[in-house]
Amino acid sequence: MKRTVIYIIGAGRSGTTLLDIILGNAAGVRSCGELVRFPELHGNPHGVEPGSDNCIFWKRVQSRLESRLGGAIDFSQLERLVSRVDYHRSFLATYFNTLKPDTIASYARYTGALYDSIFDEIDETVIVDSSKYPSRALALYRYLDYDIRYVYLARHPAMVVKSFARRGLEQSYKNFLAANQYYFLANMACNIALGKMRDARIARLTYEQLTGDPVTALKEVQHGIDIDLGAVIEKVADRRELDVHYLFEGNRIRLQKSLVLRPGADRREKPDIRDRVSGLINSYWWRKNCRGS
Repeated sequence: MKRTVIYIIGAGRSGTTLLDIILGNAAGVRSCGELVRFPELHGNPHGVEPGSDNCIFWKRVQSRLESRLGGAIDFSQLERLVSRVDYHRSFLATYFNTLKPDTIASYARYTGALYDSIFDEIDETVIVDSSKYPSRALALYRYLDYDIRYVYLARHPAMVVKSFARRGLEQSYKNFLAANQYYFLANMACNIALGKMRDARIARLTYEQLTGDPVTALKEVQHGIDIDLGAVIEKVADRRELDVHYLFEGNRIRLQKSLVLRPGADRREKPDIRDRVSGLINSYWWRKNCRGS
């Protein structure tokens, strides 16, 4: 049976968790959230009650992973392995392919085993990994013998910067300059990584397209990654509830039981001078996704 992973790539605060949930409502597709954090959180999904169905599901995945890896999991070792490949600081090493052969082999073995362990627990043949990191996207493409499809999601820079300025959220705070710098570098790395994947199936869209006209946006994603999204397109068109699966990590909306996508609900306020500066600094990356090229 063919198994496929949809990998969502983009900067933080761009709506990747929402897109993960939406795609997980397509027939034969299961949302999984940010799987890159599985070692860091020792296989325990963040923010959910112990003994909940979500925890039980990931405990079963962990048990299968242990069987595939041949024993108890050393999460500290796995976290070091993932940090050498997937995170932003590892991008140049992954891009120039200077990682050690044993690191690549260990990474491919672990990541493939994690994906296989999830598939062993579900009936669906497609899972969504919304880990976002461009380095991970490139590593999956180069080192993993798996069918990976990519969806690159960008959001208007001003809205991302404003989101980072909000305190008290699970995601870290960044000031105006740090948020703009992060957004610029993260999206530049996303485009560089995707540029290396000449034969991959890739869809590009913006958060504004997804929330403004989700039916059209999802049809374009369907065309780009060649996966049937008809069931979720119908749900969204009828404004029906979307189920939230057992996402391992991501935005707070992963903790809801369901949600309804309301087109046009995310309208921006009149931009101020800081919004205009953010838009100017990062306009190239955002508009590139607007063009879908």
